[in-house]
Parts: sequence; structure tokens; C-alpha cells
Amino acid sequence: MIRLVLNLFHGIGGEPNAAQETLRGAWRGRARSQLQQDQRPPTE
Repeated sequence: MIRLVLNLFHGIGGEPNAAQETLRGAWRGRARSQLQQDQRPPTE
């Protein structure tokens, strides 16, 4: 998991900057949505 994050920040084989930003944004969005789900009170 850590290696994946490092690859996103360092770029994989000199990927285009746009693709790198897209991957980074998607990863951030996923982490943010998970945080919001964790903070939500449990509903049954």
C-alpha cells in the first residue's frame, strides 16, 4: 500500500503530469469518502 502511494507521488516511469494528478486526486477522494463514512453514526 505504501509503495503504491509513493509511486503516485513520484510518478511511474515518467507518466504525464495530468495522469499523475488524476490518480492522486482519485486516491485522495477515496480516502476522504472513507473518512466520512467512518465518522457517520451507525444506522441500523
